[in-house]
Amino acid sequence: MPSEIVCPRNILRLEKAQSCQEIVDCVDLYLSISPDVPVDRAYTIRFMTEAAKRQQFFRLIRLGEELVGWFLAKEIGLGHTQAKTFQQMYYMTNLTGVRAVKAVILAHEAIEDRACELGMEIVASTASHNDPAFVLTRILEKQGWTRRGYYAFKLLV
Repeated sequence: MPSEIVCPRNILRLEKAQSCQEIVDCVDLYLSISPDVPVDRAYTIRFMTEAAKRQQFFRLIRLGEELVGWFLAKEIGLGHTQAKTFQQMYYMTNLTGVRAVKAVILAHEAIEDRACELGMEIVASTASHNDPAFVLTRILEKQGWTRRGYYAFKLLV
């Protein structure tokens, strides 16, 4: 007899977008928590669709079957180093509390794993305008990342 019963609707998981509608849902989720930020919905949907087509690291965050967030990470060039850097460009979730922390950790473990697969030297992440207290980067700091205000990074070599 199992000592713990896990309910599938309470499990956080990551998955690739499988349809254009899922991308639209991601944009609408973002707009629902950031109504004051100027966003061109149609342009953003095209941008994210292209990111998915180009196999950039774009993932949905689901709690059970419910879409609760998404993120996009990609290789970037920085003006201050030639090190190959993989950075979270967009991250959002409508979760709060412990589930929000778990989502940050789950997403960034996946981002770090992908960076390693690609042979990156640095993995990086930033807080957002919705995170003036830098909660995201503080969570990453507790996971062993180096934090500098809104910016967190980890050396992979």
